[in-house]
Amino acid sequence: MAKFFARKTVCLHGHNHASKAEADRCVALHHMEAGGKISGLMVEPRFVFIVNGRHLKMRNGQFMRYTADFAYQEASQKVVEEVKAKNGFMSRDVPIKLSLMAACHPDIDLRIIK
Repeated sequence: MAKFFARKTVCLHGHNHASKAEADRCVALHHMEAGGKISGLMVEPRFVFIVNGRHLKMRNGQFMRYTADFAYQEASQKVVEEVKAKNGFMSRDVPIKLSLMAACHPDIDLRIIK
């Protein structure tokens, strides 16, 4: 059984997604890119957190990072999207990582898509 009742789904472009909502959003974003509304679409881009010039590390020594659902350029603005359930449920680490993302990457527009 999938985590949080989401079903892993492959979108029309062959990407594996954690949920059907994510797969549907991927298709919509590809259409937007083909139509010229966005550019540079990336699926599951990774971001690291750098504070005072140093990568944040977890106690186990691994670098702390955030894997977003999507990233793209909209006009001159870099956008990162996180697709969440319509009921608004987020696992407990998501708000922490979103806060770190906003602090370490203030130039990126972070959007939650429900």
